[in-house]
Amino acid sequence: MPVHPTAVIDPRAEVDPSAEIGPYAVIDGPVRIGAAAVIGPHVHLLGRTSIGPGCRLHAGVIVGDLPQDRAYKGSPTECHIGAETILREYVTIHRGTAEGTATVVGERCFVMAHAHVGHNCRVGDDVMLVNGSLLGGYVEVGRRAVISGNAAVHQFVRVGELAMIAGLAKIVQDVPPCMMVDGPGWCVGVNTIGMRRAGMDPAERREVKAMFRRLYCVPTSLSAAVQEFESTVQTNAGRTILHFLKHPSRRGIGAHGGPRKGASDLPDGGEPTTVE
Repeated sequence: MPVHPTAVIDPRAEVDPSAEIGPYAVIDGPVRIGAAAVIGPHVHLLGRTSIGPGCRLHAGVIVGDLPQDRAYKGSPTECHIGAETILREYVTIHRGTAEGTATVVGERCFVMAHAHVGHNCRVGDDVMLVNGSLLGGYVEVGRRAVISGNAAVHQFVRVGELAMIAGLAKIVQDVPPCMMVDGPGWCVGVNTIGMRRAGMDPAERREVKAMFRRLYCVPTSLSAAVQEFESTVQTNAGRTILHFLKHPSRRGIGAHGGPRKGASDLPDGGEPTTVE
């Protein structure tokens, strides 16, 4: 059942013969749809949008509509969805703002119902955006990060790989890789379970925990911590965090200077708390 008879497909679109197009879907413009992609009922794809092979878009998804940005002047911009990504019901993903720019969602992402990805966002592979989560314009999300239900990420913020954001969180500054952030936006621990699932070895996990304690459990400045890390990090995970800290967005590194627990107050002899 490749194309339902009620679907409306622009003659400029390129649809792989193995793709399925459901009832009342609208493909408007030079959209490209890859092999074995499944486009559900009432999906609306617009403009210079590409849907990768094996993607599945559920009912009511809208991809590639105009950015919600007053700076947009009608320039040709793009939106790209990576292979095998799942977009659940009523997800919205908008195209870029400035001419030649794009919004990009990586491969194997799972974007749950009513989530929104704003213009010019760059979402890495294997990211999970839970129901109702919101990414403002120009947000960057690293691979395998999890942004929980109804969390909102301010425009221009970066979320590092393997970070975990709590439900209903308000994220207004950068979240370093492998860290966990609570509702008010404070870093409260490291994503140990996520690191294990990603195949990080014990040495990497220990170094990430040590960096968390140095940053958040004792009084310090970010510059002093970065200077120390430059001479002490030994693992790939540690170097990833160091690189992130050395290149903050215009929003700055989040939670630094917020309420901290001393190492002796943390459970399990100073190990940061972790959640599934």
